[in-house]
Amino acid sequence: EFYDSSGHFVTHGVTNAAGSYTNASGLLPGTYYLRTWNYYGYVDEVYENVSCPNSTCAVTSGTPIALTPGGTATTGFALTRGGKIMGVVTDGAAGLGLDYVQVHIYDSAANYITTVRTNRWGDYKTGGLLAGSYRAVTQNSLGYVDELYDNLPCPGGQCSVASGGAIAVAVGATTNGVDFALAPGGRISGTVTDEASGLPLASVGVYVFPPTGSYVAS
Repeated sequence: EFYDSSGHFVTHGVTNAAGSYTNASGLLPGTYYLRTWNYYGYVDEVYENVSCPNSTCAVTSGTPIALTPGGTATTGFALTRGGKIMGVVTDGAAGLGLDYVQVHIYDSAANYITTVRTNRWGDYKTGGLLAGSYRAVTQNSLGYVDELYDNLPCPGGQCSVASGGAIAVAVGATTNGVDFALAPGGRISGTVTDEASGLPLASVGVYVFPPTGSYVAS
């Protein structure tokens, strides 16, 4: 991905079988920054040699690339294999996998790192992560009570991420078994109408709060 001097996305390029790339659209003279993005489990980088797993860094923290009129700048990346977190999210009663549940990943200091989604079988897997300790929490719209790993209820994300179970990640390895078995939660339903006419009102948001006043659902 190519960014201008202010850190705004400009264009992209895709590597070929030889690993070579070039920008898809022409660039004006100026200063640019580059960042990789991959599916293969490598730790992405900002040029030059600045680790940027899952786009967690500012592209302007990298080395600027000056492009002259009609000129060509040559750059390159040598990516290292990262670690991965892998697991499955299921219905805690039926044991069936839950599709399209988000799993948010945080580092040990509760800084957000990335989000992945489960497939039709409930499986999920992150991209390349730096070695370290992580936390994971679910988010769903299927009526289940979300959880912070390991087995800690976290409805509406209202829990301390730092209190979750530590998930150790090593370079080039996959940490398996970071699973969630979600319990069905209670639900509130009703109708919103025009008070005068009694006609139903579409697209009105209804937000749910517990006695503590912290938002939990909508």
